[in-house]
Amino acid sequence: MARNRYMVSLVFLTFFVMSLLTNILGPIVPDIISSFHVSLTAAGFLAFAFFIAYGVMSIPAGFLVVRSVSAISRCHCFIVRDGGGDGHAASSG
Repeated sequence: MARNRYMVSLVFLTFFVMSLLTNILGPIVPDIISSFHVSLTAAGFLAFAFFIAYGVMSIPAGFLVVRSVSAISRCHCFIVRDGGGDGHAASSG
């Protein structure tokens, strides 16, 4: 079976970004505490919230991929991701 280089690259990039996000949370906790003047508990909640959101959204995302065409579900995921990022940026000021 011939490998689709685009798909392999996309999977590699996805895992790289997820690993980067999960591994960078620990080292930036001291900067979050000093920059935003939050307690250690509140800063620790950042990683907890990330993993809970990742876990909760994985199940509906899996159902969406199974029930629909992959390209359509990827477009929906990008729209939701960009909308969340834009909403966060707008609320941050």
